[in-house]
Amino acid sequence: KLLTRRSLHVLPFVLISILGSLLNGPFNGDATMAAGLVFWMGWVALLQNDFYDLSDDRSRNPANLSVNDIYFANTTFLLGLVTIFFIGQRLVMPLAIVFIVSILYNYPFYRAKKSFPGNLKIEGIWGLCAFLTGALANSNGELANPVLLVALLVFGGWSLIASLKDAKDLRRDQRAGTRTLYTILIAQGFRFTKIHQLLLVVCFCCFLIPPLGLMVAGAWPAAVALTCTTVVAYAILSRRAPSGKWFTGVLLFISTYLSLVIVIFSYGVVA
Repeated sequence: KLLTRRSLHVLPFVLISILGSLLNGPFNGDATMAAGLVFWMGWVALLQNDFYDLSDDRSRNPANLSVNDIYFANTTFLLGLVTIFFIGQRLVMPLAIVFIVSILYNYPFYRAKKSFPGNLKIEGIWGLCAFLTGALANSNGELANPVLLVALLVFGGWSLIASLKDAKDLRRDQRAGTRTLYTILIAQGFRFTKIHQLLLVVCFCCFLIPPLGLMVAGAWPAAVALTCTTVVAYAILSRRAPSGKWFTGVLLFISTYLSLVIVIFSYGVVA
């Protein structure tokens, strides 16, 4: 039940992986395997996150997670990495990096989740490595300059957008002493509503950058589709208070947006 309920948290990373493969070649069997491995790693990271979050709030364990669940998830994923390493797949490196930073993010001995800006940088690394996993699945180890540029944009953009998830957990983060953009600015005297609205505007402006590029390339229908999706999502989300359901809406928007971008590249709207 936990995995089904949290699947939407993993989906954007899978879509980023698919986008990475399309930017570097056709979506083939290797790219499909890359997307599946990103999905698998996403589950592992979610299990780690939910289990070690219990140290901050013992009442939040609806799935009855135990340390044995974490051992099993970690072991099976590492066995999968070893397997694809021996069959010569190049995408082992970004997946291994994701696994390492997930441990640094979640485990009590480091717990980067509670420190700013390390928590956002690791979120950015997750997005970057998901993209590179897909891109490397369709390459001989080399990436074209445009792909590297998009990879950097994914890292920066995802680092920023990931901060939105902290809005719904503000009170819990304050109790646990977790440093986020929200808790830091509130401690300095800024109002939550002002912080949230400004951050929301900045994040949604990031989603308008690809449509601008499409307009320059002359792909007006695709640009209009992405722009309308962004504007409608902002109009809805900006009027609602942050909550679990609100963040589900954010994830739905991101997944819809990335799906549209994938369709645009799949049908050759942009060469």
